[in-house]
Amino acid sequence: MKKYLLAAVLAATTSAAFARMPRVAVPDEIYQPKGAQTVAAQYSEDGGFEGEFLVRGTSVRQLADRVSAHAKARGFRLVGADVEADDADLLFERAGRELDVEIERKGNGTLKYSVDLDDRD
Repeated sequence: MKKYLLAAVLAATTSAAFARMPRVAVPDEIYQPKGAQTVAAQYSEDGGFEGEFLVRGTSVRQLADRVSAHAKARGFRLVGADVEADDADLLFERAGRELDVEIERKGNGTLKYSVDLDDRD
């Protein structure tokens, strides 16, 4: 009984802590799938952005196609792509900016979608 009570208290405390965390606005250059769970989102000191999302209900190829269309609509051009059934790596460039995208199939129909937006050196 004690371990169930402890688990309930821990779950309530953890969810309350996450609820108090400030939301980070994701830049418009980053495709945000509907219903995606944000795992991490932060700006770097040099103005870049890193984000990680969990996505359900789509395939690696479908998500890669949506990311590509979104980036191209915002002026990026695709400079590298490797899309397979279980993972994808996409690289886009636009006037001094670089958008690096990784998509990886996880268990239970979930995709890990990671983005890195930086100024090119």
